[in-house]
Amino acid sequence: MKRDILNKLLPIDKKIMKIINRGLWISLIIGVIGIFLILAYNTYSVTYDFYEGGFILIKTGLAFAAELIGLGIATNKLIKEKV
Repeated sequence: MKRDILNKLLPIDKKIMKIINRGLWISLIIGVIGIFLILAYNTYSVTYDFYEGGFILIKTGLAFAAELIGLGIATNKLIKEKV
């Protein structure tokens, strides 16, 4: 689904799309680990570090995904214009 949306907006090179897809999977995994840390904090309430660590991981995963998409589109434009 995300590939279809991106292809309609901008025809992105296959190599760049492959890098974007792998990066989005990595950012998803980072976010899921963060969610598990927050769930562990809510379940056991051992230390506040679980909550902070989970929140930081979720923010990192979202920032990484946004940067990947933006830089992938910018790199594609630069390659197409051959600058």
